[in-house]
Amino acid sequence: AVRSALAMAIAASLLACSRNEPPAAAFTKTEGQLLVRAKSIKWGAAPAGLPQGAKVALLQGNPSASGRYVIRMQLPANYKIPFHSYSQAMDVTVVSGTLYAASTRTFEKKKAFVIKPGDFYHLPALTPQFLFTKNETVLEIHGEGPYDIKYANVAEDPLKGAAAPAFSFTAGFEGNDINATDADDTVDMTY
Repeated sequence: AVRSALAMAIAASLLACSRNEPPAAAFTKTEGQLLVRAKSIKWGAAPAGLPQGAKVALLQGNPSASGRYVIRMQLPANYKIPFHSYSQAMDVTVVSGTLYAASTRTFEKKKAFVIKPGDFYHLPALTPQFLFTKNETVLEIHGEGPYDIKYANVAEDPLKGAAAPAFSFTAGFEGNDINATDADDTVDMTY
């Protein structure tokens, strides 16, 4: 009985995902299919709680509020985020470049682990880490809001422990590309 109930729940979830809209709990701000082409992404300055130089593009949701969000973050070459943590877990995929991460455990050994393009990195809530880049690096971050950052050492905090000013994550694109008619972005499905 338990197996059949579990199988029915999984089947219902898969059927819900097969429609043209995400499951109700997947995202809160966008209904239906959304396509944002890389060429359509609009970058803006990152929140003040991050060291200067980073850029961000909001793809879905609202990191300032409760609920799921997706952002792209562009980090310049030789960028460093001193030991810090986030109150919510997040999932990070490196889109381009290379991200170097050290936890308190690996840092004691003077070693950072390398996260390359296509690699997936899950960061549990409240996990301390030190991040840096050697070249420009683009990340895609999926998280649960609200997004925040807390530095282990207040002296290394760009805001020196002050409350972060209000930040509005504006859409990192102008429109949904799902209906765009660009010959290079479509395939003729007739046989």
